[in-house]
This record gives sequence, C-alpha cells and structure tokens, in this order.
Amino acid sequence: MKKITLLILVSICWSAPLFSQANNLNEWIDSQYLSPSHKAFIYQVSPASKAADLFLINAERKAEKQFSESMKKFKGKVAVNSDTTWTFSESKAIGDSLYRPYEYSYRWSEGEDFANSVTNYNFYRWYADSTKWFPTRKTFSKNLETATEDSSTTYYYQGPTDEPYYGTRGRNVKAPTQGADYEYYRDQYSPVDGWVKNQRELRYRDENGSDTLTVDESYNKDDMVYRKTSERRYIYNDNYTLSSYKYFNNDAENEVYSWSYDYTKLGQDGRYEYQVSKRLDYDTKELVGEDSLQFIYNNDYVEGRGYTWQDTVWTIETFYRSYQRTFANPDPNDTYHPMITQVDSVIVYSVYPDSLDDNGNIVIDEAITRTEFDYNANGNQIEIRNYSLSDGLLALANRTVRTWELIAGRYVQTHQESYGRDFFSGEMYKSGFSNNFYNDEGVNEGSESFNLNASGDTTYGTGYRSLTLDDGTRINLTLRYDVSIKKMVVQYYRAYKTEQYDVVGKYTNQSSYVDPINYSGSRSISAGGALATEIVFNDGPVNISMGDTLTLFVSARNIDLTVPDVSVTNMPSTATFDPETKKFYWIVDDEAPSPMTYTATSSRGSTSIQVPFVNAEDVDGNTSVSNEEELFGRNQFILSQNYPNPFNPSTTISFVLPQASEVSLQVYNMIGQQVATLVNGRMGAGAQAVQFDASNLSSGMYIYRLKAGEFTKTKKMMLIK
Repeated sequence: MKKITLLILVSICWSAPLFSQANNLNEWIDSQYLSPSHKAFIYQVSPASKAADLFLINAERKAEKQFSESMKKFKGKVAVNSDTTWTFSESKAIGDSLYRPYEYSYRWSEGEDFANSVTNYNFYRWYADSTKWFPTRKTFSKNLETATEDSSTTYYYQGPTDEPYYGTRGRNVKAPTQGADYEYYRDQYSPVDGWVKNQRELRYRDENGSDTLTVDESYNKDDMVYRKTSERRYIYNDNYTLSSYKYFNNDAENEVYSWSYDYTKLGQDGRYEYQVSKRLDYDTKELVGEDSLQFIYNNDYVEGRGYTWQDTVWTIETFYRSYQRTFANPDPNDTYHPMITQVDSVIVYSVYPDSLDDNGNIVIDEAITRTEFDYNANGNQIEIRNYSLSDGLLALANRTVRTWELIAGRYVQTHQESYGRDFFSGEMYKSGFSNNFYNDEGVNEGSESFNLNASGDTTYGTGYRSLTLDDGTRINLTLRYDVSIKKMVVQYYRAYKTEQYDVVGKYTNQSSYVDPINYSGSRSISAGGALATEIVFNDGPVNISMGDTLTLFVSARNIDLTVPDVSVTNMPSTATFDPETKKFYWIVDDEAPSPMTYTATSSRGSTSIQVPFVNAEDVDGNTSVSNEEELFGRNQFILSQNYPNPFNPSTTISFVLPQASEVSLQVYNMIGQQVATLVNGRMGAGAQAVQFDASNLSSGMYIYRLKAGEFTKTKKMMLIK
C-alpha cells in the first residue's frame, strides 16, 4: 500500500474540492490578463494560452470523473431479466459512532431488452421517529416498441407519508408532429388537480446536424393551447457560427421580452474574421449592437479592433496587434498540426474614435499594454509577461511561468507560478503557484494551488489527490492549507470500491464519505444481478494507533431490508465481536494486524469482504508546503490522545500551544451534549496537561475538543467502570 494513503486517515474535515472553488481559480487566471476583451483576443490568437488555462480548470474535473467511474459504472443500469438493482445507504450523525439506516432504492425491470422494457425505480427513507420506511420518490418508465411514445413518470413524497405531494411525467413522441424531429411533453401532478399539461419541446435539425432550432412551449389551461416561451437557435458551419436565445411572454401575442444574439464570421481557413454580439432594445423590440471584435490578418501580425454600439453606430474602443511566427511542428508524432503559429507579443494601443488620418484610417496613439510570450524548444508556452502604462512607461505588471515535463510520451504542465506587483512597495513578488501530479503512465493523480502574500506567506491553498489502494479501492482526497500549522491537511475523503463476481451481471459498488473530525459520515452500497442478496459494508481501511480504542458497528442488510447474521473472523487476538449488537471492540495492541473478514449470511447464501487496517504512525511522507516546511514542527498546535485510554475514573489530556492563545477544552457525550468544560480562558505557549475526572459520568465513549485561536481538534476517549 502506498504510504501516502496512510495520511488520508489522519486528519480529515469537510470542505469543497479544489476547483469547486471556482471564484478563486478564475480570479487567479483572470489576473494574467488586463481585461475581459484582452483575454478574449489572446485566446483567439494564442490557443496555447487558452489551453493552459483550461487545463487548470479541467484537471480536477477529469480526475473527479476517473474516481466516479467505478461508482457510476453500474449505476443506472437497467437490470433486464434479473431480480433487481438495489442500493442501501447509511449515515452517521455528528458525535455518533453508529451508522443508521438512511435511504434505499429498489429497481426492477421486465422486458426482452433495454429498448423494450418496463422499469420501476423506487426510493425510500428511514424515519427513526416512526421506525418505518417511507417513500421519497417512485419512478415508472415504459419503453415499448408497440407504444406511440416512451414515458417516465415520477412521484415525489415529503416527510413520513405514503401520499405524493408532487409529480412529473415526461413523454417522448416517436412520430413528432409539425415537421419536428423531436417532440417531448412534460406534465405535472398535484394532489388537488391530478395530472395537468405543462410544457412541450419541439426540436428541428437539418440533415447535417449543424443547424438546430429548439422551441419551448408552455400550456395555457384557459384556452387549452401550447404557447411559445423560447426559441434557441444554434448554427455551425464552415462560414459562420450563430447562437440566438429568444424568450417570449406567455400571451397570445408572443411578445419577445429577452433576446441575445452572437455571430462569428469565419474565413476560408477557419480563422475568425469578426464577432458580433447583439441584445434586445426594450423600446424598439429589435436587436441592437452590443460589442464587436474584428480580426485583420497580415503576414507577421494579426490586428484586432474592438467596437461598442453607441448612438446607433459602432464606435472603436480597443485596438490590438498580435505579432507571431509560423513554422514547422518540431514534434514528428503530431501529424494533425504540421505547422505551428506562436504569438510572441500582443500590444494594446489607445485610439481616437473621432479622428482619422489623411487616408481615412483610424489614428493610433501610444501602446498602453503589452503581453509577451516565451516558449521552449518543444513549442510549449513557458512564460507570459504583462506590461501596463505607468507614469508614461510600460512597466511589468504581472507574469506567469509554466513548467512542462515529458511523461508517458507527452508533455504535461506540472508547475505554474504567478508573480504580481506589491501595491505598497512597488516590487514584484510571487503571488501564487500550482502543481500537477502524474503517475508513470501519464495519468493525472492530483493538483494543488496556493496564494502567497508579498511577505512570502501562504494565505490560501487547496488541492486534491487520487489514490488506489491494494484492494482496488479508489480514494479521492480533498486538501486545504491550514494557516495555523502552515501545512496542507486532508479535509475529507471519498472512497469507491467495486466488486464483481463470477456470476454474469452480479456486482456490488460501495462509496463512502468520512468526516472523523465531527464523527459524521455517510456510505452507500449498490448491488445488481439475479443473485444480489445480502450486503455487508466494508469499514476499511480502518485507521489505528497503538493504545487507541477502536469501536465499529458492522452493518449488513438483506435485499428485503431484513438484517442477516454477521460474523467477523481473522480478528486481532485481543479484539471482540458481539453478533447480537454487531459491535466490534479492540484496544489496539498490534501495529500491523492482518485484514479481518466480515461475512453476512442469509437464507440464500453468504457474502464476505476483507477489511484492512492502516497505522497512521507509519507515515513517512507529508504534503507540507516547501517554503514554510521549516516552521512546521516548531510552531504546531498538538492535541494528544488522553492517557490512559480507556480510563476509570480519571485521565490526562495533553496539548501543545505554539503561542499564547484563548483556549477552550470541552467534553461531549456521543449525542453531542456537553458534559464538562476543562479549560475556558487564555493560556501561555508550551506543553499543557489537564486532568479529567469522570466519576459522575456513566461508562461509554466521549469526545474532547480543543479550540485554540483558529485551531480546532477533536479526539475520542473511552470511560469503563
């Protein structure tokens, strides 16, 4: 097992994935450009710049897709001619050590094949107060060769009730009317009105598929007709591209209340000649110009003229020139691009809209910005520098440096640094950097991104990693930079495990989300195939530490939601398992135990899985930020495991403060109730130790939580009387 996988289970809390922080990433990318129009021009004349930026945005999405493939591979698969496709999920509330039933879904299908079948797909949720399962959604789909339309009907339920509060029905007509090649109806259900018509969509497409018109209509129940609500037009061919979005008031006149129109003219070589954007004038109800960008191509430069619509005429607003070179592609394996064009610089000039020279040309004034590009011998863009006008001179405003490596036969961007100018000192400083990680096969396995201030301190950082354990489990970690310890830490992880069997069509998929900081989480398992019966959850990999107390509740279900018999074998010699309560208990006294085995047995058979252990104390790697790594260890908040543990009736809780802090140390029971406050005030820097006397408390698991400044850490302890 990779040692970095052990780090997964050490310190985990909830946050969003790296590139879900869209605003932060987009702001960082936008900082490389001087304005949106400047960015649009550079993207057009320099595909390498656009590709590099899109890489940053898409890297995490691609990795996320890789992770979810194992989970999604069978999800949504119609189990034709089989008993069922079944999913069961559990959740664990904050402070709880026991997973409790949450939701299950049950799908079955009848028919000869996927195109000729009837499918039911129902979802139920467990309500503990009622001790009963209630429906949350029921779907009934028909795809029959003899029917005139395919349909899918869904009822939605709210709260512990068997009566739906809402419903939708989609009907796909096989022989569309009015010359359309696609006709789709949406109906709605309510307990008061029953089923009523709602919307219709008609789609028209030419034989090449390059011209598509989609008409959306809303049903007017007063005069019982469908009225147009929108038209969406897309055209793409060798001469131009066009997109038009037109929206109508739902009345008899079909009055247009919103209209956006974008048109791009293409030259014979596929290059842009000009782009025009128009919007609806609310007074005249007609399209009027909004902005436009015209391209003029010369041998050694491309000229761009940006216009805005003012007083019924196009008025020039910006003027660009892009200086470039075209040469033979140095990569002999790239047969698709025999020639490459590289942009060396882009210059933005000030212009006088009302002034013309003797030849009627626009008067161009001084350069106000310049962007320069550098490339390596392989044609990869390695640096961008932006200059802007300051005190009458073009001064360096920011720059971006990229590092490329040849991995598995292709060049990939592995590192990027951004530099900006400090507002106070006027000096350039490193404002951020990012890293991308690949395995030997060239598959992206993660990335990280950091923001720095002018002093070189990291102010923000996020990242992700993808890992595959020895048993095939895929793990997706989300990381964040903890400013209090100056280190990247794992925020949360999701694990996906797929198992297939010798029987064709039989499989199980498990996924889990874990937040041990708050002791909460969720997990689900889906199964398919004619022999899908008893299901047992895999608690592994289980994180252990010498002297810690480990408690697990082994969870298993039959396909009818009854609970099968469960056994645990190959346990550590000092561990115990109660088959009645299904509780596993162990005071860890073995640093490297072998995997144990869970087995669920029902009247139809049995299912077994292996549950591995990992020891966090064996970790020899970390994800520290290199420029602050020396600080880690000298300026670290530490909350130690209480000793002894288990205890009766008192124990010692130790922690380390790198500086004087406002400190709160509190104890909670497993349902989140505060049972003791051990510290509540300011404490000095250094090692601290606090005694906890639990004489007035009953046996069981408790949680103690340390808060010191922005640092928060929580651990468990066991009281046994």
